[in-house]
Amino acid sequence: MGAGRHNGQHQAKRQDRVGVKADYKPFGYTDPSGKIVGLEIDLANDVAKRLGVSIETGSRVAANRMEFVKQGRIDMMIATMAYKPDRAEVLAIPQPFYYAGAANVFAKKSSGLKAWADLKGKPVCAIQGAYYNRKTGEEFGAQLVVFKGVTEAMAALEGGNCVGHRVRHDVLSPASWAMPSGPITRWCCPRSIPNPGGWACARKTRNSPRSSAT
Repeated sequence: MGAGRHNGQHQAKRQDRVGVKADYKPFGYTDPSGKIVGLEIDLANDVAKRLGVSIETGSRVAANRMEFVKQGRIDMMIATMAYKPDRAEVLAIPQPFYYAGAANVFAKKSSGLKAWADLKGKPVCAIQGAYYNRKTGEEFGAQLVVFKGVTEAMAALEGGNCVGHRVRHDVLSPASWAMPSGPITRWCCPRSIPNPGGWACARKTRNSPRSSAT
């Protein structure tokens, strides 16, 4: 990671740029002081320790996280990315994976949603770049209302712009997203499209001794 920017054995300690999430509890989120914290930030710090480098973390969203890695704008991405074969064709996604999750719809009790068939023709909030969006629209017939991040999607759900929020089941807990009009306290449907998730770096660094440290 970052090999093109850090040559020579006599340079100062290398600093790698790591893309993380800032709106996905408990993986990556902003604490009251404005600092990005969470599981994936802890993982990034552990990788840095193993590689003997320092890191600079920055917030990324599903819509741009892969592009930032491919363009060399960050050296590594630990940002709730589910493993998909097509993604592994353009990025190095080392194993073992560090989590696995499935997708669901987060909704208010008053939504009336109980099964995937209930989504047909209804507006459903979604996150741009999420792997489960296509199936939600094509197979379940939902009308996707796409947002950049979880915070915006949850605000739209609260505002009545959609009947539910299509999101990974392991990201949100009802207790963490109580809203002024009342808590969102239920997942509406059986979990679907389970996938493992991993961190990623540019494919050109896959065989680097440094990238194998994890």
